[in-house]
Amino acid sequence: MKKKSIVIVTVFLAFSFTAFGQKAFKANDNTINVGAGFLGISWKGVNYSANYEHGFNDRWGAGLHFGYSQYKKNSYTYTAVLVGVRGNYHFFTTEKTDPYIGAELGYASISHTGHNSSVSAHDYSPVGIGFYGGIRQYLTPAVGIYGELHLSTFSIIAAGFTFKF
Repeated sequence: MKKKSIVIVTVFLAFSFTAFGQKAFKANDNTINVGAGFLGISWKGVNYSANYEHGFNDRWGAGLHFGYSQYKKNSYTYTAVLVGVRGNYHFFTTEKTDPYIGAELGYASISHTGHNSSVSAHDYSPVGIGFYGGIRQYLTPAVGIYGELHLSTFSIIAAGFTFKF
């Protein structure tokens, strides 16, 4: 058992301390962020999301965003499915750290179920724009964590894992 533990720790450390040697974001990089957002401006549920970004050069990247959220309030269950495009500007990038700012244009399909006669009908705009700033911190050349601060309906704070390929 002790040998097995030593092998597992050694393999983990080997992948964790692989030489970086290049900036954390560069042309032709592809990244996927998978995480959750909290504290929406007008949305109360946890927003689960995944987004993809392709690096066009060492500063600019763009990609797609997908999100899902659901919460209950009174006798209603609110559900949102989000699809959007986003663009990022990367600055002060180092071998392991990738700060960025960006904007997103998206479509949200929002629905609710339930009935409460004292609540008036809901009106939602299906198209929205959001702005954010974030940072990726790579633990290995291909795996890291990220955090973002948003100015959007669905989340103000988001965090999760990032994968580069």
